[in-house]
Amino acid sequence: MSQTAPVACAESSGTPAATDALRSEKPRRVKVYLLQGDDWLDNGTGYCTGEVDGASSKPCFVVRSELDSQHVLMQSFLEGSIQYQRQQETLIVWTDLRGKDLALSFQENDGCRDLCDFIVRAQQGRWAPQVSLYYVLLAPAGSPDEGPREITELITGPVAYPPREPDRAALAAVLDLLTQAAGALFSRLQMLAFLADSHYFDALFRLFRQREAARDLDAVLCLNDIVKAALHYNEPRVVAELVSSETRAMDFAGVLEYDRTVPGLRACHRQHLQDRSRLKTVVHVPLPPHGPDDPMDPFRRDFVLQYLRGVALAHVLDEPALAVLEDLILSNHLDILAFLQDAPANGNFLARLFALYDAPGRPQQQARDGVRLVHQYVLVAKAFPACQLAGFFAELVRRGVLKMVKHALCDPARALRAMGIEILTAVIDQDVALVGVPLAPDDADDSADDACPGPARPGHTPESSDSIRCNLMTDMSLTLALGSLLLNDPDPALKTQTYEAIKSLLCSTVFDVDFPAKTDGDAHVKSYFEAFYEQVAPTLFAAFIDLAGPSESARQDAERRVRADPALFQRLCDLISFCCHEHESAICRPFFTRSGALDGIVRTLALDVHVTMKLAVLRCFKSLILLNDHAFCCYMIHNDLFAPFFAFFDTVVDQDSLVNSLCLDLLGIIIKRSSHDSFGCLAVHMSLRYRLFLESRISYVSTGRDLLASARRFKDRAKDSTVTSVDLDQGHCHSIHPSSPIAREVNGCNTTTEGRQANCSLLDAHEG
Repeated sequence: MSQTAPVACAESSGTPAATDALRSEKPRRVKVYLLQGDDWLDNGTGYCTGEVDGASSKPCFVVRSELDSQHVLMQSFLEGSIQYQRQQETLIVWTDLRGKDLALSFQENDGCRDLCDFIVRAQQGRWAPQVSLYYVLLAPAGSPDEGPREITELITGPVAYPPREPDRAALAAVLDLLTQAAGALFSRLQMLAFLADSHYFDALFRLFRQREAARDLDAVLCLNDIVKAALHYNEPRVVAELVSSETRAMDFAGVLEYDRTVPGLRACHRQHLQDRSRLKTVVHVPLPPHGPDDPMDPFRRDFVLQYLRGVALAHVLDEPALAVLEDLILSNHLDILAFLQDAPANGNFLARLFALYDAPGRPQQQARDGVRLVHQYVLVAKAFPACQLAGFFAELVRRGVLKMVKHALCDPARALRAMGIEILTAVIDQDVALVGVPLAPDDADDSADDACPGPARPGHTPESSDSIRCNLMTDMSLTLALGSLLLNDPDPALKTQTYEAIKSLLCSTVFDVDFPAKTDGDAHVKSYFEAFYEQVAPTLFAAFIDLAGPSESARQDAERRVRADPALFQRLCDLISFCCHEHESAICRPFFTRSGALDGIVRTLALDVHVTMKLAVLRCFKSLILLNDHAFCCYMIHNDLFAPFFAFFDTVVDQDSLVNSLCLDLLGIIIKRSSHDSFGCLAVHMSLRYRLFLESRISYVSTGRDLLASARRFKDRAKDSTVTSVDLDQGHCHSIHPSSPIAREVNGCNTTTEGRQANCSLLDAHEG
């Protein structure tokens, strides 16, 4: 019924080379003990070796006296079914075939280990195939009332294997042998090697087909138990063997259809796996032809493994066994991702897939299925470390995935828009610089017209790019689509994802890639951000522009939009702060000053909106002041942007609230930094326009008085012709920036030494 198949050694037993390989390393000092009754008697001290007896060609322990090396204290053959035990690191104990209990107590741990290795080599090298070696360990007690527990682990020994061609009568024995072998690591490994080397599951599946055809339910249920027992070995090779071909996978699924807990019912796993309608083909992938016994392609194997993990084995295996199946799924995913990157092997699959989004008459369902396909494998890729999948994401972008993303963002189905955002977010999370990777030359195409149509503003109609490079340095269509989604999508979660994606695309490191020279890189970044402020920002911040515009109807419509979605406009305020701090002032300032967006932001304080919206406006206003940009500050003074601020402050000045604290904090920032030209000019402006408010309305704190004092000190310093820009620590603000949209001399705030004196005279005249 069963057979023993010990592992063969490289050399045949009995040859000189095999004999030399079997011997122990060197003589080891040891005491020999013999059990008589209940006492272990000392039979002398000597040196023990493991060797092969010349007369009988049997392996044996030989202990020679330490006083006389010719005197043999003990010779014990490794024969029969002797069981050796290694105890306490330095003891080997056994009972020989004559019934004598013997023990060797070694002076060193290495000596005991050396002789144990001799036993292992003798057993596994066919010298003594029936002997066994166990390691006896003392485990900690389970409770304070219990003593230490002994744990016995098989190190080597004979393993009984099931018959290579099992029949109906042998099934119970096969199950018992698999269960017994799982009890020790050595026997489990030997059984696994037997199952793999003999392709044992093929024999079991042949028997399964016979027994199922004969309607032998007991045999089929026993085969189900056998397969489950093998799965509980938690060995990847077992699962890989079971799904290595279409035939094996179907037989495996067939065995799993039967369950002893519900013997009257049968699942339909094979029917589900054979239903090809469950797999959609978006773009044909040229795979080599293969038969039912050939290895499955990675896509088919993924479908089978996912079904087994989620359905067929979900309630059968424990967590460790399921973890093995999960590891196999991940390994197969790596194969799929590697295949998708290999253009010659997959017939340029990605380029053909993304070409679907170039044709205006593309089938909508096919385009949607393409988004679902890429989304599926992007989620797969996110399960791996970023460094491991950098090539996959780079290949996606290079082949044109951003065209697909733009299509998904414009899809009327919410699920498709969410997938598009997730794909883009995954690319950005991998490396935001990837959005600047150009298309492969053969696949490049101008896709600027794929952007979602958004509300156009006069004077800001985006011009289509003539470049064939579909990347963000020359094409704002992706950012336009994101902006349209942020403004118009009703889903709050999708808005949040979109907002984060826009922030990532506006990060100053978005094109932090290797350029031929730094000047080339700076030029690319500058052109990219200028394109954003020319094409996207007018639509994105349209409500703020309209709030400060001349059209009454546009202003009323903007007020209605702000009141309807305050969370959106809080994000837009935060986005303005982010842009102004992330981008150079020469790039962002022209838009915010010329469009009137800054005026619209502060005018929001006068609207009847939730206090959180007004807090967002105050944070944005404070962040712009903290830029310490002289042109920005002069613009605020020239357009008196503090009028809405003080009007709002007056409504909360008597409240003990966060809003009141934030208003006071804004004034405190100007006081602390009033030695700088920009902040000093703001202090003087407030002291002239809002002196009464500062003196009387906030008299409960010293902020108003301190601000007036700061303004006086700044004017005194400005009148002093000996004060230089170095003294004021503001030398970088005294040069007129060529890109500034407004003059540096605004409302009396000239920054030269002579101009500072003239300014102060003018301010004194106003003050008088």
